[in-house]
Amino acid sequence: VEVDSPAMAAGIQSGDILTEIAGEEIISLNAYHKVMMKQEAGQNVRISGQRSGLENYVEIKFTVTTGVK
Repeated sequence: VEVDSPAMAAGIQSGDILTEIAGEEIISLNAYHKVMMKQEAGQNVRISGQRSGLENYVEIKFTVTTGVK
């Protein structure tokens, strides 16, 4: 997660595992890039994922406002 990025502003942390963006399943870095390139700048995008908790992973959800391409 880059400093001062839309992801950081939404609360996404380094180590989070993103599993869904804008309703599309993310199974690879390529899938992530394809979904993100479809988004318009300034659009609110729902992101789901997993974060390491004390004993196991917990589900996380964010709304990210996309930046300028």
